[in-house]
Amino acid sequence: MKIRTIAAVISLIGVFILSLAPSCYVSYLFHIAWGECKMLLQRQPVEVFLTDPQISDNIKAKLVTIQKITQFGRDHLGLNVDLQYSTFSPNVRDIYSISAAPKDSLLPYVWYFPLVRSVPYLGFFSSERVATECQRLTDQDLDTYIRPVTAFSTLGWFDDPILPGFLNYNEITLANLVLHELAHATVYFPGQTEFNENLASFVGEEGCQAYLIAQYGRDADIVAEAKNKTTVLHQSTEYVKKLQQRLELLYNSAAPRTEKIKQRQIIFESWLQDIESNLPVDVSERLRGRFVDREMNNAVLLSLLNYQKDLSLFDQIHEQLGHDLPKTIMFLKSIPADTPDAVMFLGNKVSKREMNAEGR
Repeated sequence: MKIRTIAAVISLIGVFILSLAPSCYVSYLFHIAWGECKMLLQRQPVEVFLTDPQISDNIKAKLVTIQKITQFGRDHLGLNVDLQYSTFSPNVRDIYSISAAPKDSLLPYVWYFPLVRSVPYLGFFSSERVATECQRLTDQDLDTYIRPVTAFSTLGWFDDPILPGFLNYNEITLANLVLHELAHATVYFPGQTEFNENLASFVGEEGCQAYLIAQYGRDADIVAEAKNKTTVLHQSTEYVKKLQQRLELLYNSAAPRTEKIKQRQIIFESWLQDIESNLPVDVSERLRGRFVDREMNNAVLLSLLNYQKDLSLFDQIHEQLGHDLPKTIMFLKSIPADTPDAVMFLGNKVSKREMNAEGR
């Protein structure tokens, strides 16, 4: 009965979306609906794996940790959980995301869909399908970036399972990842990708700290390690922003397009050389992992900026609410769902200091 219900719900949603979608996206939406359906049908309760003698102790420990983090997000932070991450889909593979951008601009290429409106990336359940889309975008003379996807949120429409990629991470990264995805299921504004990602990044970072302190105490080594990782992340982001500024100066100039593309390559190469020789070791290692040995382009750069552009607005809200994370999340949940510009809405609230402990 449960399988038929899942399939029926996805089918109904698919029919509704397809009735509104441009015809060129119909095949893609069928692909996504079928991939999501297979993933949900393959999931089993975590308890099944915890009692299976064939499952290693390491995997069982990771599954238990993920459940602890999820429960912390629900009970202590007020995130919408329901049955999120209470199941595991061990055989799900080949999930990819693709993004694109013009070669002479840092404005992302966007796709438009009903319900979620504009999005700066597409997800795929097939390496062949994402490669086809990549070729289509390349034929339009766009930069592209394909990356494997470890986790994603269906925004609360379905109870997302734990995916195999989760098991590759340590507890710090898991806490950040799980709470980030739960934030998407809790607060989401269609068509406002940058705001959504920055909010989820803020909740992931602060929630990770809160979880680790609750588990191990404020003075534990793992808490210090998590703080250092956050510091390195922010330092890395600042360095990436310097690259962004140099490129925007070039792209906004009166130079011909061919000259802009030629000069941007010089800027990319200079920046990558600095990563190797002129940065603190921790920052250099993080950026090397992201950018070195990868063809650098605007789509690659934007993929990072989408997730870590500016968290200062959320930091200000957090400060005005006494650095109380549950109250901060409660306030973010109280933003009207039809707010057309959530950044402007919050900016006005911050400037007028209109937040209060009840989140109104």
